[in-house]
Amino acid sequence: MYKACSYCYGIHRKGEACPKKPQERKYEKKEPNEIIKFRNSRAWQNKREYIRQRDGYMCRICAVGYKDQIVRYEPDISVHHIEPLSEAWEKRLEDNNLICLCSYHHSQAESGKIDKKLLKILAISSIFSDPH
Repeated sequence: MYKACSYCYGIHRKGEACPKKPQERKYEKKEPNEIIKFRNSRAWQNKREYIRQRDGYMCRICAVGYKDQIVRYEPDISVHHIEPLSEAWEKRLEDNNLICLCSYHHSQAESGKIDKKLLKILAISSIFSDPH
């Protein structure tokens, strides 16, 4: 029996995996329930919005022109934990552990291609320039 695939719009045998189907993030499967609950909490929602406002809804790496890149505005931003939740739970809501990054720089930070020291400096400089 065959079925239409919503990922590649082709036809596959029932139960056959499509190679174009996005892979689930491995780290999400490994996260404890406590982290998942935190990400859905009101405290995180409020803090995330505060950090976005603090950073001017901009990726801090793009804003400083990291590695001689042209300074640009990237509207697709997320709030990144410099010290990961799984390693530094107690820092989950600390302003100096949170920074706005675009998806490109977020993946680089997650993989360690952007130094945590730089991210912390940028987060602290955001705190000092915070108008609130």
